[in-house]
Amino acid sequence: MSVNFESSVNGIIGDDTVLECGVCWWTYDPRQGDDAQDIFAGTSFRDLPADWRCPCCGAPQSKFMIKEAGDEIQPAQAEASLEDKVAALVNAYEAAEKDMIGLPIHNGVLKVEAVGFRAYGGDVVGVILTPWCMNIVILPGDLTSAQLGSKRGHLFPFGTYSFVMGQMEGVGLVETCSLFSPMDDFDDHAVARAAAQAAIDGLFQVDEEALEKARKKQTRRSILTGRSGPSAVAT
Repeated sequence: MSVNFESSVNGIIGDDTVLECGVCWWTYDPRQGDDAQDIFAGTSFRDLPADWRCPCCGAPQSKFMIKEAGDEIQPAQAEASLEDKVAALVNAYEAAEKDMIGLPIHNGVLKVEAVGFRAYGGDVVGVILTPWCMNIVILPGDLTSAQLGSKRGHLFPFGTYSFVMGQMEGVGLVETCSLFSPMDDFDDHAVARAAAQAAIDGLFQVDEEALEKARKKQTRRSILTGRSGPSAVAT
């Protein structure tokens, strides 16, 4: 596969070369591959399918740059307020949009907007809406270092979701879970905002069906083990 990179990396990408997205700074590590797009571990960047895009922001392969050895993560300042953290995130995505304008995945009727951000378990959680993607975003409050491109699950009232670790200039560590990319299905910003609000609100609603299954499972366990009293779940 031949990619016309914007940076001077043609011809120097090896089997184990690590590259990072020039838009959102998500890292592609051949040792890990990309589970979200069924890219097996051991696949070099130059062997990626032609239609592969950044799983974090949807940027094309030409936006990637070689990650230099020794690059350090710059975490967000812990003392920053929720409002300051969200403002920094919006500023970072607005700066990234400059590189997206003109690309097929850029939906010109949409704009960058932070939707429904709130404090949760020491982190800041919300949805970032952009002309090219819609992601649930976590700004971790307890991490000072992490492997870029790694994944970890986060438990919410509605269930557990997998997030990809990245970093953005001026923000620090950013964990993202993709909702939409690209954004071709939206022809009105208000509709996209409503979808983003529904997504973040739904994340914090209890899945009653799952809860009922858990209650029944616990009840059966209580009967089988002969447990009763406060520790057993009543039906």
